[in-house]
Amino acid sequence: MAGCSDEPTRPRASIDEPIAPLGIEWLNPLPAAGRLNAIEHIGGNVAVAVGDDGLVLIRESGEWSVLPTPTGTDIEEIVGRDGQNFVVTARERFVGDELEIHGYIDHRWTEISTRSRLRPFSFSGLSHDDLWIEAFQVGAEYVGHYDGTGWSETATTTEWLDDFWSPGENTVYGTTSRRILYYDGEDWATAYDDTARVSRVVDLDGTAEGIAIGIANFDSSSAIIRMEGASFSIDTVGLPRSLNRILSAGDSEIWMIGSEEGESGKVLVQVSGSSKSIDTLSAIPDGSSITRLADGTIVGFWRHGLFSLKDGVYTEESRGTRTDFRTVIRWKDGILMSSFGDSLVYFNTETREVSRIGAGLGIGRWAILDEDRMFAVTSRGVGWLDDLGWRPDRIPDFPYPNDAWASGPDDIWLVGDGGNIYHYNGSDWKSHSGAWRVDLFAVAGFGPREVYAVGESGSILRFDGQTWSSMASPTEFNLYDIAVTESGEAIAVGEEGTILSLRHGTWKPVVSGTSTRLRRVGTDDNGDRYALGTEILLQSHLGVWSSQPVPRGTRDLCAEGPGDLILVGDSGMILRLH
Repeated sequence: MAGCSDEPTRPRASIDEPIAPLGIEWLNPLPAAGRLNAIEHIGGNVAVAVGDDGLVLIRESGEWSVLPTPTGTDIEEIVGRDGQNFVVTARERFVGDELEIHGYIDHRWTEISTRSRLRPFSFSGLSHDDLWIEAFQVGAEYVGHYDGTGWSETATTTEWLDDFWSPGENTVYGTTSRRILYYDGEDWATAYDDTARVSRVVDLDGTAEGIAIGIANFDSSSAIIRMEGASFSIDTVGLPRSLNRILSAGDSEIWMIGSEEGESGKVLVQVSGSSKSIDTLSAIPDGSSITRLADGTIVGFWRHGLFSLKDGVYTEESRGTRTDFRTVIRWKDGILMSSFGDSLVYFNTETREVSRIGAGLGIGRWAILDEDRMFAVTSRGVGWLDDLGWRPDRIPDFPYPNDAWASGPDDIWLVGDGGNIYHYNGSDWKSHSGAWRVDLFAVAGFGPREVYAVGESGSILRFDGQTWSSMASPTEFNLYDIAVTESGEAIAVGEEGTILSLRHGTWKPVVSGTSTRLRRVGTDDNGDRYALGTEILLQSHLGVWSSQPVPRGTRDLCAEGPGDLILVGDSGMILRLH
């Protein structure tokens, strides 16, 4: 793989050497990577977080683990308050509005119901057989109830609900921009009307009474509205400017999350009777969603990461970084990773410590020059990276190459769109562009007189030490990456599962067994080859290809040693396969 390692591939292992089955080891604290959308305390000290592509994480005994998913669709909402049973809703964004509802009941998934053409807004309930959903359907608002056997539709409200809560007994309280609405099983009516914006609602004691409402921007502050019977009281004393979530409630206390004006992070508000206490959670990023467990632990997520807060100690449960990694390379005692438009991240695979090296580089592909220096293609051009930091360079008429490869500090090749090829001889850049006008996506070689470039429509070019020339290609599919072994053999991958192998000067197709797009290729010290596609990793050992699934969002790979592969991807994903 271009830029993966500065060490030439060693001769292939003995034919008698057995191959160990590939296994995934997560080098990050969390056992899975992916964008999270919601988190919920479902009873006791158990929390569940859900996210895209059916991701479900559960926290028990202080540890996160992955639950088998009931769907590959993005999970957006979760509700659960009866022990370990909970319900999730899932919907494919931008594709359709079909809503999936799945219940995790007695440690097993079951599909509760699928409603077509629904856009869910709010989801509430006490158990898997007492669920309420508020959604948009064909120009009107829909509020439905599920009783364990089927759905029944209530009368639609006249206003959009910002939030709602069901204490059971066919009862629903909903909030709008100005009112609290009440549904008694037959009709909607106004329970409370004021000029402030009502944002959240929760039941205090499991009955229809004792509703606590968090109100945003109530006379430049927040407020709690308590309901006892048909009477409402408003409390604004000692509250932060913004309350945006009620974590939990009981007979005598309420836990809420909010923020002060001009302050980053969160504040945790505890209300016990008429007394209040406010703790500043400065470690928790602004914009995070959190929930409180029975032992007082605060758990939550911000964007892709998870965290916990117990007795004032903040613990990062995520991957040490929330960067969406796109590229990886072996460097010194660990691996170097980057993403377009983000900082450069170094990960020590032994200590598992993460550190950042500069910001805004957006490195795409790499070329190692020697032990301490490398050349890189970035979203802002090209440059050198060493112990002194980042030193940018400029190439006339070639600001954004696609790939780089080097046999040494005085032999660097760049390829890019329009057939652009440039060479650096240690002091100057020189164009080697020829008659070809195809986009070139990758370049790799073995020494100054054996360099290959691949690209659009199956194009393959070869440099023999003097000139570049086209080679016969057995495919018209785009080729996205190429790797060259110590023996001069080469392998290229591309569109529709295309794999090409170069032996004795001739490119031949290889049956990959997949039609997915292959974007990265590499070799390890045994001479085994690897091709990475969408949710699939292919391995060739002694000429025989096999495959295994990898998490969605895996973007790049790099060999650590014989049979030892590092993969990186979205949400700070770092995997080792061995």
